[in-house]
Amino acid sequence: MLMNEETKLNKHHYRIFAMSWAGWVFDFYDLVLFTFLVSQLQSSLHFSAEMLSLCLGMSLFATGFGGIIFGALGDRYGRKKVL
Repeated sequence: MLMNEETKLNKHHYRIFAMSWAGWVFDFYDLVLFTFLVSQLQSSLHFSAEMLSLCLGMSLFATGFGGIIFGALGDRYGRKKVL
Protein backbone atom coordinates (compact mmCIF):
# COMPACT_ATOMS: atom_id res chain seq x y z
CA MET A 1 0.00 0.00 0.00
CA LEU A 2 1.29 3.47 -0.87
CA MET A 3 1.60 6.17 1.78
CA ASN A 4 -1.04 8.33 0.09
CA GLU A 5 -3.49 5.42 0.33
CA GLU A 6 -3.17 5.15 4.13
CA THR A 7 -6.36 5.87 6.05
CA LYS A 8 -4.51 7.16 9.12
CA LEU A 9 -1.44 9.35 9.52
CA ASN A 10 1.63 7.52 10.72
CA LYS A 11 5.16 8.46 11.78
CA HIS A 12 6.35 8.56 8.16
CA HIS A 13 3.76 11.24 7.27
CA TYR A 14 4.85 13.38 10.22
CA ARG A 15 8.51 12.93 9.29
CA ILE A 16 7.84 14.02 5.72
CA PHE A 17 5.95 17.05 6.99
CA ALA A 18 8.74 17.96 9.43
CA MET A 19 11.45 17.66 6.78
CA SER A 20 9.44 19.71 4.28
CA TRP A 21 8.79 22.38 6.90
CA ALA A 22 12.49 22.49 7.85
CA GLY A 23 13.47 22.85 4.20
CA TRP A 24 11.09 25.75 3.77
CA VAL A 25 12.19 27.44 7.00
CA PHE A 26 15.89 27.29 6.18
CA ASP A 27 15.31 28.36 2.60
CA PHE A 28 13.15 31.35 3.50
CA TYR A 29 14.71 32.36 6.83
CA ASP A 30 17.41 34.59 5.37
CA LEU A 31 14.88 36.71 3.47
CA VAL A 32 12.68 37.15 6.52
CA LEU A 33 15.69 38.06 8.65
CA PHE A 34 16.93 40.49 6.01
CA THR A 35 13.64 42.38 5.94
CA PHE A 36 13.61 42.74 9.74
CA LEU A 37 17.21 43.99 9.85
CA VAL A 38 17.21 46.23 6.79
CA SER A 39 17.59 49.55 8.65
CA GLN A 40 20.27 48.20 11.01
CA LEU A 41 22.22 46.79 8.07
CA GLN A 42 21.98 50.06 6.21
CA SER A 43 23.35 52.08 9.10
CA SER A 44 26.08 49.65 10.20
CA LEU A 45 27.37 48.85 6.70
CA HIS A 46 26.84 52.39 5.36
CA PHE A 47 24.80 51.12 2.41
CA SER A 48 22.82 53.51 0.27
CA ALA A 49 19.16 52.81 -0.41
CA GLU A 50 20.09 51.69 -3.91
CA MET A 51 22.68 49.19 -2.64
CA LEU A 52 20.21 47.81 -0.12
CA SER A 53 17.58 47.45 -2.84
CA LEU A 54 20.09 45.64 -5.02
CA CYS A 55 20.91 43.22 -2.17
CA LEU A 56 17.24 42.48 -1.55
CA GLY A 57 16.57 42.10 -5.28
CA MET A 58 19.47 39.69 -5.68
CA SER A 59 18.23 37.68 -2.69
CA LEU A 60 14.79 37.40 -4.21
CA PHE A 61 16.26 36.49 -7.59
CA ALA A 62 18.47 33.80 -6.03
CA THR A 63 15.44 32.35 -4.21
CA GLY A 64 13.48 32.07 -7.46
CA PHE A 65 16.45 30.79 -9.43
CA GLY A 66 17.20 28.17 -6.77
CA GLY A 67 13.56 27.10 -6.80
CA ILE A 68 13.67 26.58 -10.56
CA ILE A 69 16.98 24.70 -10.52
CA PHE A 70 16.24 22.49 -7.52
CA GLY A 71 12.67 21.93 -8.68
CA ALA A 72 13.99 20.61 -11.98
CA LEU A 73 16.57 18.48 -10.18
CA GLY A 74 13.85 17.17 -7.87
CA ASP A 75 11.71 16.21 -10.85
CA ARG A 76 14.61 14.45 -12.49
CA TYR A 77 16.29 12.69 -9.55
CA GLY A 78 13.54 12.65 -6.95
CA ARG A 79 12.68 15.26 -4.36
CA LYS A 80 13.90 13.15 -1.47
CA LYS A 81 17.42 12.87 -2.89
CA VAL A 82 17.57 16.56 -3.76
CA LEU A 83 16.26 17.67 -0.37
